[in-house]
Amino acid sequence: MNDRSDKDLKTNILNLALGEGIKYGAVSTLVGGIVLAVSQSRSEWFNKSFNTSAKTSIPVMACLAGFSIGYEVTMVNAERNPERWGLVAKNEKVEESLQAQKPIIPFHHWILNFFYGNNNLSIKCIGIKICFVSR
Repeated sequence: MNDRSDKDLKTNILNLALGEGIKYGAVSTLVGGIVLAVSQSRSEWFNKSFNTSAKTSIPVMACLAGFSIGYEVTMVNAERNPERWGLVAKNEKVEESLQAQKPIIPFHHWILNFFYGNNNLSIKCIGIKICFVSR
């Protein structure tokens, strides 16, 4: 494949992932809003315990989580199997072009991989910081 079709494929993958993320976010916001409405109407404890800011944050956080999960899962699946999502024909050699490129790992994955690979060092560093903060 040439550079033009690689860019088109990546653009199509990002557009597809964005659309799926918006769908997941909308559904999770709807579910969070319904849970909030039911809890507010049926639970006196819920009304007294949570202020307006805390009640508003429930559907907002559900929206952010749904969008993030939907976007990332769709993007990874579409990059690995573009023919399953209808982005390319099955006879094109997408695997060769994707494996020829160096995979780009998101920064937060790199940090978590570092902590997972160096768990003793991570615990020591966190412990040292807690010692200085607690004084």
